[in-house]
Amino acid sequence: MAELGGENEHEGGFFTTLPTPIGLIAGLELLGEAAALGKELPGDQAQGVAAEALAALVERQVIETTVQVAKLSEQAVREHIAKTRVRPDHEVFGGMFQGFAPGGGRKRLEDAIKSDALGLGAVGIGSIEELDTVVGLDGRPFWRTQEFGSTHNVGRVVFGLFQPGNSLPNQQQFRQHPVFIAGAGGPMHIQRPIPARHFLRDGAAVAEGFRERLFADTQNAALGEIRAIRATLISL
Repeated sequence: MAELGGENEHEGGFFTTLPTPIGLIAGLELLGEAAALGKELPGDQAQGVAAEALAALVERQVIETTVQVAKLSEQAVREHIAKTRVRPDHEVFGGMFQGFAPGGGRKRLEDAIKSDALGLGAVGIGSIEELDTVVGLDGRPFWRTQEFGSTHNVGRVVFGLFQPGNSLPNQQQFRQHPVFIAGAGGPMHIQRPIPARHFLRDGAAVAEGFRERLFADTQNAALGEIRAIRATLISL
């Protein structure tokens, strides 16, 4: 797989795409070869029929597993968002900070995590269309800033107060008052970048590892089947 969030970023409308594993393709091809070899056996073609049935079963299992991996990736991404959250939930302060959709409807970033099964083992992780529905007070999506981090505000001076407590800006209390409300208040010189949270990248990596472990069984079953049939052919 290409580097998550790298050259395949946004492919097919997703943050990243896990393509069909090469090992899975090889396993299914081996099962097809095993079925063909089994049918060459003189008299009884039971092994060929069994190999065909196994191939059909594996394909059904792969489809089910792909859906499972898509759901697992969503869960992993949401857990990473929760683990790396600095700001309190949106109910606090009546929604005075990013995370509110246009029209006043409350929508959190984790509510916009959507992955889909795309085919034989392939999974699209993090629908860009869904991610873009979560916007800040400026009406713009902010997931990229949260995923990759940003230094664009470093050096700026802004005015306002930190909440809770109507606290003046104080670098010694960084992160203790996690919500900054622009407006009347003391000046704050922004000195620190927004750290990258990599919730999509790391969630996709968890899903990929899970998928690889599941699909390794497919290749092993295919290898065992074709070895058994070949051994039968050699013994004739």
